[in-house]
Parts: sequence; structure tokens; C-alpha cells
Amino acid sequence: MKGFDTTQKRTFEETAELWFQNKLNHKYTSQNYRKIFPYLIMERGNHCAKCGTIPTEIHHVDGDRKNNGLSNFMILCAECHHGFHRKKRA
Repeated sequence: MKGFDTTQKRTFEETAELWFQNKLNHKYTSQNYRKIFPYLIMERGNHCAKCGTIPTEIHHVDGDRKNNGLSNFMILCAECHHGFHRKKRA
């Protein structure tokens, strides 16, 4: 992956493995998302899934903050993330 050195990649992969094994606390906290965000960037690319700009946030695809499976995460820029939630309220 571009932009990450070997040590960083290994750290991100180890974090993701702990996440998969349910050894990290999957509660909805910014600290937990800071742990998994670099892995998502490494795996999915450093771009917003909707508009292609730099992502800064994680969105729960199904809207359930308790569903913290990696497949339920979408990386988005702040504007697109807020757009998803505005549509949900309308």
C-alpha cells in the first residue's frame, strides 16, 4: 500500500486481527475508531467512498452504532458523512 511503511502496515494489520477476534472493545468510542481507521484506509484506500476526497470519518452502513463489523464501516469525508445523516432524518 502506498504511503505506509512496513511497520505501520503490520501494526494496522495486527489491530484489525484483534478487531476480528473481538479482542478489542467494540464499543462506540472515538478511541476505538482511531485504532481501526488506519487499517480501513490501508485496505480501502485514502479516499471518501462517496466523493473521493480525503476521508476523516467512519460511517455505519446499516445505521447501527453497535454493529461494529468491518463490513459495516464506510470511510467518508465529513461532508458526505453528515449528508448520510441528514438524509436519514428527512
